[in-house]
Amino acid sequence: MSPMGEVEVKYEADARALMEAVDAVLGRGALDAVASAALIDILGSGGAEAGRDVRVVLCVVEHPVVAEALRCGRVPAELEATMTDALAALAPLFGRWMVAPLPQQAERLRQRYDAELRKYELVCDHVAPAPVASAARVLASYLDTSPAPLFERKMRQRFPEAFTRAEALLGGEEQALLCGEEVLELLAFDEKEAGEVGERLDALLAGIAASLERVEPVVRRTLAGKNSEAKLVAGALAARQEMSEMASGLLAMVVEGDRYAPQAAVFAAKLAPRLTLHVLGQFLVDVLKSTGADEEHERYSEASIVAARTVLPWIGSPLGESSYRGKPSAHEIAEKVRRAWAVFG
Repeated sequence: MSPMGEVEVKYEADARALMEAVDAVLGRGALDAVASAALIDILGSGGAEAGRDVRVVLCVVEHPVVAEALRCGRVPAELEATMTDALAALAPLFGRWMVAPLPQQAERLRQRYDAELRKYELVCDHVAPAPVASAARVLASYLDTSPAPLFERKMRQRFPEAFTRAEALLGGEEQALLCGEEVLELLAFDEKEAGEVGERLDALLAGIAASLERVEPVVRRTLAGKNSEAKLVAGALAARQEMSEMASGLLAMVVEGDRYAPQAAVFAAKLAPRLTLHVLGQFLVDVLKSTGADEEHERYSEASIVAARTVLPWIGSPLGESSYRGKPSAHEIAEKVRRAWAVFG
């Protein structure tokens, strides 16, 4: 057995032993000071990683004795704080987290854990007997589902060669979005006429779409990533292919102040005008409510604000159109939005 396999076996044994210890501690049906101290020790487990295993934490929080004490508000404060810390420590392993009372956090964690475990097991059943090349394609599709980091790590450890190939496949797909400078130049929407830009851009985007085996997953994954240029091209593809479900990712670019916020605002408005109306309207309200402190205003880029203010009147907002004459940088942004709208709106 490999050293990694030996570590995994020991870890599993430690986790099982801790879960058995939880059952033994609470077997008397009482959550007294002695039981509370023992549970705190189990969750800490001397700094061992197994003490913060999701199964161990859920074994404690979901145990009928602890669950009843939580419901009645009778959990000792130190134990409740320890359980809260343990759940928070699991957050990076499961992606998005929630702010909620401890029982609701545990319930959501259980739901996510069970769903991710089932998905992991199903994928493993397909990958294990497959040749590496086929397994890599399956794993690429698995990664497109945004698996919980905990299970992504387990998958990498279990099928290292196929996983590495899957990542290379996904990386190649993103690079296909950046296959040439011309598409980025056209999507800058600088000074060229809309007709000229539109025809050439449509041809280039059609070529990119044809080169991708799976357009929709690539667009979704790219919009969730950090490469602004790739997100710009993905947004244009989404607008061209009428992928309305991608509007939220494009609106995130606007709200977060991405350098291509003007284009993203136009793409989102084309795909989902009502959602865009709501999100960008609320965004401008948040801007108006900001205190004026430097760190507060740094959250909002001029490009995002001008783009939102320019697009909103075109999709049903009662706001009148704004003129930015006399404000060169804002005027330039607004003109960029208008040129993008002439092509995609």
